[in-house]
Amino acid sequence: MVVSWWSSIRYKFAGGKSKKADFACLPDDVIIDILSRLPADHLLQCQRVCKKWRLLTSTASFAQLQVRRGAPVILGCYFDYSNPYCFYLNVAMNVATKLSLLQPIRRFLNLDEGEPNPPRHIVENCHLLSSCDGLILAIRRRRPLYVFLYNPITQEEIAIPPELLDLGRICGLYFHPVTKEYRMLCAFALNNHFFRYYIVNLPTFSYRALSPDFCCRPPSALGIYIASKATLVNGNLHWMVEHREESNRLEKHPPKVRKDDHQPCANSILRFNIDTEVLDT
Repeated sequence: MVVSWWSSIRYKFAGGKSKKADFACLPDDVIIDILSRLPADHLLQCQRVCKKWRLLTSTASFAQLQVRRGAPVILGCYFDYSNPYCFYLNVAMNVATKLSLLQPIRRFLNLDEGEPNPPRHIVENCHLLSSCDGLILAIRRRRPLYVFLYNPITQEEIAIPPELLDLGRICGLYFHPVTKEYRMLCAFALNNHFFRYYIVNLPTFSYRALSPDFCCRPPSALGIYIASKATLVNGNLHWMVEHREESNRLEKHPPKVRKDDHQPCANSILRFNIDTEVLDT
């Protein structure tokens, strides 16, 4: 359908003659409307046509448009220990798509093209942290730690500076609709009771703290750097609050809570609005 539509536009702008059209005559919004209907792998081929197409299809707003027009699917992720690959499992279509994290790890280890791949156990320690609009936020848990934002279609990645890991657990990746930026939410433990949440802008890596501090403990599935994956529903990130058996300690040493502070979580789901960037339960 897209091909036939594109052919008809070419014919129209060619003056009704079957000759090569001058695509420079097409408005940008028309090109964006057409290209946003293509699958991601076909879109990558279109980016190689000319610099203009690459610029038009490389913005965050275009990625949002392309994702919205794609067919919704239910995704699950698992690791195949027989090969150094991470797989996406499309549950709705019952089709498994291979996603390799091998290339970004090779670049991180400064391996030349002719050098052999790293040992399998090095790649096996890669874990998926979060995803948004087809972008993958992943971590290599072996020392030194390596957290990176990866585009599996273009095979480009952006390394997260190690000092940002000091901001605490990574809770989620999201697209901020107002500033058109991708952002990362982190949680830092101030003490046993309170947590300070940080918002990190990507790829500038500037960050700011949310106020006030929150008393809900983020879950941790893979250690101190990683919180369990949040679910994006209706413009909000949701995840289960981690509960620990600390009732005796809390009774003996209750946290000092001001009247204007959030009270201890009575609910088990924490919600983060990606538009207003406000946390609540």
